[in-house]
Amino acid sequence: MKKICLFLASIILLVNGLDAQINIPKFSEPGSISQTIGFTNIKIEYERPMQKGRKIFGGLVPYDQVWRTGAGPCTKIYFDKPVSINKTTVAPGAYALFTIPGISEWTIILNTDTSLYGAYRYNSEKDVVRLKVKPRKTVRSYEALNIDVDIVNNDAEIFISWEQTQVNFQLKTTTQAIFMQEVQNALKNDRNLEADKYANAADYIIHNRLGFGKHVLDTAMMLIDRSFEIEEDSYFYRIKRDILMLKRDYDSYLTVSEAHIAYLQKAKPYNDYEKEIERIQRKNQKLRDNH
Repeated sequence: MKKICLFLASIILLVNGLDAQINIPKFSEPGSISQTIGFTNIKIEYERPMQKGRKIFGGLVPYDQVWRTGAGPCTKIYFDKPVSINKTTVAPGAYALFTIPGISEWTIILNTDTSLYGAYRYNSEKDVVRLKVKPRKTVRSYEALNIDVDIVNNDAEIFISWEQTQVNFQLKTTTQAIFMQEVQNALKNDRNLEADKYANAADYIIHNRLGFGKHVLDTAMMLIDRSFEIEEDSYFYRIKRDILMLKRDYDSYLTVSEAHIAYLQKAKPYNDYEKEIERIQRKNQKLRDNH
């Protein structure tokens, strides 16, 4: 019996020993960012090394050498639609994001080989994009490497920041081109859409006009006029007034404003329509006084 108890005790100790372990935090935490910009989905996956009091650029990360832009496996960037970087069209897919840090200039690289650990077998023949950017000093200090995506007129601005150094580059999407093609197709058809669809497209152009180039306000006017061909609505008047103000056609603006007021007085479309009339009248008077 004593031998059996000792045997069972030894088994328990062995099992407990097998279960014992030490959980160790990662030296470089995995990071990722996903962002939809218009019709394009962008994702970046990377490992985020820490500064830990070390000199980063020109120290841990040598100048003028290809860097994985992170730790561990190479950093990867994904697009599900074609994009343009430095006037180069990049097909949808996954790419390794390498960089070559320098004192006064960095090189940003997109490479088709995403299987690499670090940049040890990096092959420049697989590059699809190379562009030069200028680093700048940041006000805040980044303890961990940080890669972020900003949205500018339905294009992307990619920011790479670590220590007190930051670089960025632009990534142009096809969103504006796709949208404008759909607009032109809609305008060629005869009232195949609801009035709100034309108005919403016109409103979108107003709010994103800087990304479209020249003459977009003329297109917005055609869209809102198509809405009025279908029906009358206070929302449509507001958009048309906004377009005319941006075009600085003040006489037409005042004419449309008076028509808007007449519509509100007749239709009484919502509870506080009288306050809207007062706002329009005040703005009209201010416009007359200044012009």
